[in-house]
Amino acid sequence: MKYPIKILYLGSDTIELHWPETIAEDLLMEMITLKNLIQKKWHIIISSIYHSYQILSIRLKHVANSTVFMA
Repeated sequence: MKYPIKILYLGSDTIELHWPETIAEDLLMEMITLKNLIQKKWHIIISSIYHSYQILSIRLKHVANSTVFMA
């Protein structure tokens, strides 16, 4: 990935990926690509996933399965 990402855990069921505060088409494409990859690979344990200006937010269905996401 071209841009550095900060990973934040909000409680036991939400993970946020933060990109730099930059407006760039390639940054948006990177976010969308990662969002699609995460949805495809972990769709069973994801309750919702969305992105905004610089954040990709992932809410998990089952807190007990949250370690599966990191594998």
